[in-house]
Amino acid sequence: MRKVNKSILLCLIAMILCACSPASKEEVLRYAENEFGKAEYVRTEEIDDRTIRYYFLDEEHGFEYCVTSEVRDILVDGAKFGETESKASNFDKVYYEYVLTQVQDELTALEEPYGVTIRDGLEEEAQLGYEYRLAEVYVAEGDTLTAAQAAEAIHDVFVAYDTRNYWEDKEVAAYDTREEKLGSYS
Repeated sequence: MRKVNKSILLCLIAMILCACSPASKEEVLRYAENEFGKAEYVRTEEIDDRTIRYYFLDEEHGFEYCVTSEVRDILVDGAKFGETESKASNFDKVYYEYVLTQVQDELTALEEPYGVTIRDGLEEEAQLGYEYRLAEVYVAEGDTLTAAQAAEAIHDVFVAYDTRNYWEDKEVAAYDTREEKLGSYS
């Protein structure tokens, strides 16, 4: 009797690990709303039998983003052990681009009074992209006071538009004209 129970249990585990498919529209919508806020479903794009991309419209700001549900193999030492479903989204970048368009004039207006150069996280010259920083501020060598004041002002501009507190861990980095890091504000 014990062997039968073990066999049934092993078969169930094998079925769970092997029988995997991309998440349904309802599951992905629930995921999107939990992670990013209220959204409206727009459309579905089936990439292949293992990958589906769902598009949503952010209800607060009206921009479109996607969540991709993909089935991936579980590999152990090169051997396939099963499959698992995972989700990924471009929300972070799309939200950053949206907010950046809203604050661009305010950022430009801060450059002259502080005597600094501000680079957003999407500029090629930025030392780290938007994934890590909201912006970078460049000041004259040794001017740490201005760097701190400008970084705080830049951070406040972004925070004013980040109504859902999505960027709690993002920072504004300060550099001197030789591109040596002076510090960061978050």
